[in-house]
Amino acid sequence: MARSPVSAFEAAVRLLAGRDKSRAQLTQALEQKGHSTLEIAQALERCELHGYLDDRRLAADLARRLFAEDRSVAFVRGRLEARGLDPAAVEAVAHDEAGAARRLLKKKKLSGAKAARFLLGRGFEEGL
Repeated sequence: MARSPVSAFEAAVRLLAGRDKSRAQLTQALEQKGHSTLEIAQALERCELHGYLDDRRLAADLARRLFAEDRSVAFVRGRLEARGLDPAAVEAVAHDEAGAARRLLKKKKLSGAKAARFLLGRGFEEGL
């Protein structure tokens, strides 16, 4: 793959300017641009040093946003994993799954078997 004329750090900063990315996402994007493993490692270290790249912060922000949308813990973990983030970050964000399920059912005006099927489809645990 042809090497990009832009340094790995400059490319990383440009990619992060659009939206936050995980370390894994940024690594993949820089690899696709033709940067070497060493250049990528140095660029990521520099981004972390400047506070541009922080997987823990990104995971917590994403988890908070998804929980605000009344998503289940399983759903949030899946989204974090898909972005290359540690799903254990969910534990760092306080979440009332039962309360989220109640709000969601009230909003959708569901009860009984339909409510149970709906919640299961959204990733909530069966016992809930």
